[in-house]
Amino acid sequence: MINNNLFVYGKLCSIETRLELLNRVIYSTPKTLNGYNSSGTLVIENETYKYAFEDSSSYIIGQLIQLTPDEFLEIDIWETNAYVRKEIILSDGIVAWMYVKNEN
Repeated sequence: MINNNLFVYGKLCSIETRLELLNRVIYSTPKTLNGYNSSGTLVIENETYKYAFEDSSSYIIGQLIQLTPDEFLEIDIWETNAYVRKEIILSDGIVAWMYVKNEN
């Protein structure tokens, strides 16, 4: 079964950003991810972006969206090689992808 869930916690929380990137309105559902912190920041082309890292004492409140495989490829390009997709389990047990900082 294909996992088309994406947990977002930064600029992709904006419905306008998703519309601009993917040319369609993608609605979201509020979700929580335990064991991660989203206070990391990095600068790409003079713009600041958040990144998440594991932290057992923290949690992230974000949004869950559903994407097609082609849309995932578009987001992969938009995220640049600064981020990689990681499969995670949300606090309610839903399995989703999330972009985290590329440590390589």
